Amino acid sequence: MDLNAVYKKTQKGLEEMAQRTVLGMRERTLLVMVDGKTAAADLLARAQHMPDPPALLAKLIDGGFIAPDAVASAPAAAAAAAAATAAASQSDQIIVQQLKHYSEHFLDQVLGPDADMLSEAIDRCKTLPELRARLEKTREAVEGMGKRRKAEEFWLHVQALLEGKPPPVAAAPQPAASPPPAAPAAAPAAPPPPAAPAAPPAPSAQEAIRFARRYISDALGPDGDMLVEAIERCKTLAELRSTMEKTRDALLNGVGKRRAEEFWHGVEPRLPPE
Repeated sequence: MDLNAVYKKTQKGLEEMAQRTVLGMRERTLLVMVDGKTAAADLLARAQHMPDPPALLAKLIDGGFIAPDAVASAPAAAAAAAAATAAASQSDQIIVQQLKHYSEHFLDQVLGPDADMLSEAIDRCKTLPELRARLEKTREAVEGMGKRRKAEEFWLHVQALLEGKPPPVAAAPQPAASPPPAAPAAAPAAPPPPAAPAAPPAPSAQEAIRFARRYISDALGPDGDMLVEAIERCKTLAELRSTMEKTRDALLNGVGKRRAEEFWHGVEPRLPPE
């Protein structure tokens, strides 16, 4: 490998950027950085946060995804590379949104209110490498709370999303062996009392915001980011309630009456009285 050489994406590399069928996440991330202008040594320096960057670059070269080019490509080729990079960036942003939604939902289910600080740190991440590093720390935090199995479950799901694979499905429990027949009872046991209904969520502004964030992400995906940001900017309870009502109206116009009503039925009991 010539560290002074400037590499550009080959046709095979451009196809991989668009289709994402061969390379793993790390190799694809390095492939995005190959722009036909940056020397190999500089590419390796920019990729120093990744494991074994020289081996990753060698894999791109040996696989025919990039080739040396001492001079910048012609305008048409540069435009194609820029388009491929933009497509890869858009795809990475979709993965970022999927990871944020899954992580915040998972933490909410496992940790409840204790998840707020972890969820907020995740939500502040803007790029895929930044988010991956934060999720690794999140896994360690969950494990440090004595929830090792949950931390493993969390990371398996995160890795699947990072690699564009279907999330793992938990194995169904094996049926227990049939117990030997019991001796006849002297009298039938009294039926157990009916289970008490689940308590409604305790009203709090944070609970309402967390529910709204999850619901809007489910209903609208990345298109709901502006609605979520408006909700999270609220400083008073009156402002929050007003913004929630406007969000309900936006959902009514955007995704229909049923979705808007579901949103409001979830938000209203979580909002504290003014």
